[in-house]
Amino acid sequence: NVWFSSTEGHILHYSDNRLIRTHDLTHRGAGIFFMNADQQGDLWFCQAPSEQPIVGVAKITTEGKVKEYGKKEGIDNRILVVREGGRNELYAAGIGTNSYLYKYDRNTDHFQNKSLPFSFEVSGNFEVHDMAIDGLGIVWLATTDGLLKYDTESIRKVDLGAYTHGEVRSITALDDGEVWISTDTNGLIYLDSAGNYVRFDEKCGTPSRVASYRSLILDKDSRLWVGTAEGAVYSSRSSPRPLLTQTPLLKSADINNEGVKRLEKIKMSEYDQLTLNMGTVTYPGSEVHYEYKIFDQNLPEDELPDISWVSSNSKIVLDELSEGSYKLLTRAQKEGGYSWSSPIAVNLEVAKKWYKRWWSWLLFSVILAVFLRYFARQWILTQVSGLQAKLSQQQQELDLKTEALEAQSHLLKNKKEELKTVGANVYMLHKLIDLIPPKADWDDVLTVIKRLTELPTGIDAAYLTRKKSDKMVFSGYQRNRKAKVLLERNFNEKENLPSIVLASGKPITISDYDKQFTQYLLAADELGYLSRLLIPIRREKDTIALLCIYAENKGVFSSREETLLRILTSFLSANLKPGLK
Repeated sequence: NVWFSSTEGHILHYSDNRLIRTHDLTHRGAGIFFMNADQQGDLWFCQAPSEQPIVGVAKITTEGKVKEYGKKEGIDNRILVVREGGRNELYAAGIGTNSYLYKYDRNTDHFQNKSLPFSFEVSGNFEVHDMAIDGLGIVWLATTDGLLKYDTESIRKVDLGAYTHGEVRSITALDDGEVWISTDTNGLIYLDSAGNYVRFDEKCGTPSRVASYRSLILDKDSRLWVGTAEGAVYSSRSSPRPLLTQTPLLKSADINNEGVKRLEKIKMSEYDQLTLNMGTVTYPGSEVHYEYKIFDQNLPEDELPDISWVSSNSKIVLDELSEGSYKLLTRAQKEGGYSWSSPIAVNLEVAKKWYKRWWSWLLFSVILAVFLRYFARQWILTQVSGLQAKLSQQQQELDLKTEALEAQSHLLKNKKEELKTVGANVYMLHKLIDLIPPKADWDDVLTVIKRLTELPTGIDAAYLTRKKSDKMVFSGYQRNRKAKVLLERNFNEKENLPSIVLASGKPITISDYDKQFTQYLLAADELGYLSRLLIPIRREKDTIALLCIYAENKGVFSSREETLLRILTSFLSANLKPGLK
């Protein structure tokens, strides 16, 4: 039996070169992009959608009927491939991190979701392009995020070196656990049961490194067929495997650029530079990669796999070896479908440097005794001149300390003046508080505000601000101006600072209005004061008024002035007539 599918959505069934039946599936979707016949004779197929996505998969039974498997049959997403293997186990794979793998139960004619969570990162558009089930029942998945290995209990990403995270478009498994995969743009990769891999590209006969989806199979003669962007090709051998690279040869060795005559066992000293020139009998000889590992000769055999191979070219350079006996293993790999060769072993004997031996220490001791006597005499002479220099240095240090004491005395004097200023401020606050009678009204408060502009406080203007409907009324005084000033402003929290303080009840201190107004307002006002202090006067929980203090210069109000004015406003709040608003 032979089935052909079309891009229009038809499946043609031939038997003995005669057309038996044509299945018209255009009502279901577009072209048929995958077909696979199982051991029961049913033909499973995947169809591209025409308008709406097609959830699940379908099959043509041996009776020629089309049966679909969707959400009711256990599949929640699109399916891209159906494969049978292992012990005639049938799996379906497709799209989604939670719906990428399903297993078919023939007894219930139902699919079970076998998708396991990933312990590694995958892309958001994750999907399985192809899969293969080997003789042990292991499911190999060719995905957008590399080659994955599923064994019913776990799923992991297979290490393929530089190609680990690349897209895999097709896969097939050999009988003994070996796997062939096709990548998106890196050609074919062969993976053996031990985890070693070999890449195949145009040098191996493939017309292109770009692979087609789900186009990698073994025919009945065990020849490997590959679909590429430049056409289909097949292997020249049955059950194809990489060719083995010849074991490399040690051509020559140099120690510190001097040739070594005996290569059976190379003798050298610690930290000498050893250069080994390797070669491999192959053509062309330039397309060969080398790797080596070096270890102590007494290392147990079971620990050798734990030592990593180091990538190299045909020239291996070693220059940091300490005393001991070593073994160097070197292997080679020719480009174009060749696996790593068997390694060649080179024995190394590394001795101590001459200056680390016993007679060198005796020589050093004699030389040291001669020089000690000479240096002792020189030391005495040096000490005398050193004492003179030290005396001069101490005199300079004494002068520096004297200058430091004078600077500290000046600082203490400034602190004393600062304390006097604090005392004067406290005294002025006491005088202002004396002006506030019990149960004061707004006129009493204005009297205090007037005194703020008359006393030497650095304040250029002071206002008592209250809110009336949607207006703010400013009453206060300016320095060098005896008449009371009355102003009105619109209440707007985006245009002026008093509105913000009346609304929030929180004080605001401004040291440089030109730089700080953007923290509160969209645009600056035209008052012209650089230093501002706005403190709310509260009655119980309400802000009933606002004390606005202005100065023309920057940085006039320190935390000390702010604290004194807060004390004053607290006293005003406590002595205002009850109910006064």
